[in-house]
This record gives sequence, structure tokens and C-alpha cells, in this order.
Amino acid sequence: MTPGQPLWNCCLPTADETTLSLSCPVPASGPWLSAVALRALREAAEVVSDPNRERYAVGRGPAPPQILGEPIRWGAAEAVLEVHQPSGEEVAQLTLRLPPWDLLSAALPEAEVWAGLDRVAEAVRADCGAVDDGRSVGFPPGESERRWARDLLAAHLGALLPARWLVHLPPGTNPYLELRRSGLLLVLR
Repeated sequence: MTPGQPLWNCCLPTADETTLSLSCPVPASGPWLSAVALRALREAAEVVSDPNRERYAVGRGPAPPQILGEPIRWGAAEAVLEVHQPSGEEVAQLTLRLPPWDLLSAALPEAEVWAGLDRVAEAVRADCGAVDDGRSVGFPPGESERRWARDLLAAHLGALLPARWLVHLPPGTNPYLELRRSGLLLVLR
């Protein structure tokens, strides 16, 4: 580490991008999920919309876009806040697309990243989530918590789970970090 570089206590082996992804219920009314998440992230960290990069959206009409990507600057890191909200579905997926770990760890302190994710998870009432290299959490299949907890951890570098799901993971699996506001536990492989 070079002097002044933020300290991380874990290594996320991401080469493409670091994705922090949450599965959450679609609100019946009120602001779009992207607005709720962006407000929460701004409350937790130095985050601003990036006017030099293009926002993208799929879908039209009065309903929220099915896919919305909002370019942001989080401290020294360029990122995208992306929401995938299929029309008529009860579950949405919110993903923070951050730089690969080597660039991310040089740009932002670990505690700030997890605190920002925790604030967003709380604001959107996230059920679960994933940490990965470009992949997002996907949509829970509606099957048992046991299967989803195991599949989530097996498919990603890390999983964000409610504490009650820990019993479904292989013996010896321990949380790396508790996100206190949202109540989710981060389990890394």
C-alpha cells in the first residue's frame, strides 16, 4: 500500500468491476427506487451525479424505467447506480457498479463503501444481495431460503444475507461484516 491509500481488511478479486447488488421489493408508490437509493447514498458519502457521462434508461410511459443507470462520482471513484425493475414484478434489483477492486481500494476507504451500501440497503428495504465481479444478485426464485442462501453464496464472491439465513450455509461459514442499519450480514467466500 502506498502512503495515504485507504486501508481495506479484505480483498475482493474483481478485475472487471466491483458490483454490490441488492434484491428489494418494488414500492407500491412514491419515488423511483433509483431516487431513494441515490438520496441514501448521498446521505452516507460524498456522492454526486456525474454530468460528463450518459444516463441510460429502458422503458417508457409513466411507470419507472425497467432499467435505469445513473452515472455517479463517489469520492474519487466513477460508478453507476443501476436499477432493474421489470414491469409488473414485485422484486427489483439495485446494483452499484464500482471500479475493479485495485482501483476501488485506492479510491475509497472500505468502511465508507460498506456504510454507503448499508444505507442504501436500509432505504430500499433489501432482502439480500451479492458482491461480485460484474454480476448482479439476480432475482430470488421464490424457492426456499435454504436453497437461495446456498446458491447466492456459491454464485458470487460474497453474499448479503439476513442473519436467519446463516443456518442454511455450509458449516464454518462466518459473516465478515454486519451491516447494522439494514440488518444484512456480508459473507465472503
